[in-house]
Amino acid sequence: MSSQGFRTILARQISKQQECTVDRNHKKDWKKKKVRDSFEMATFRFVLISILMLSTGWAAQNFLPVSVCPRDKDSWKLESDRKNCRGDTPDYLCAAIENQVGNFGEICTKFGLTPSNKCAVLNEQTHNLDSVDCKAPSGCPSKPYIPAELWQCKFDFMEKA
Repeated sequence: MSSQGFRTILARQISKQQECTVDRNHKKDWKKKKVRDSFEMATFRFVLISILMLSTGWAAQNFLPVSVCPRDKDSWKLESDRKNCRGDTPDYLCAAIENQVGNFGEICTKFGLTPSNKCAVLNEQTHNLDSVDCKAPSGCPSKPYIPAELWQCKFDFMEKA
């Protein structure tokens, strides 16, 4: 074999090795990209799920729709114990849902005063504690009250239609 033929064969072998090296490096880069993309997607999913959870149940302090709210101290205590409110939101509250006649819900909330002549309600959008002007013909609170005393208030909207 001539030296020219040998050089040609050698050049082809070197070229093939370089192609294999490039191909292997490309596969490694592709695998790294795939792992990175999978990690980014998992992170995105975690953030999205966290946001959804915070904007629904947890933001509303464990909101649960109910057909009626407790009407006396013993029933209020019983439901409060069942709901088991604690931590950052230790107080039980059951109230009408704002702008939804006949719909009620219960949440765990922080101690707070509802002003006199205001009705404690659950915000229609967030289900958080809110208050509206009391328009009931009788039974509007004459002094500020806490969530645990809401059962004492006999508003017309507390009755399910």
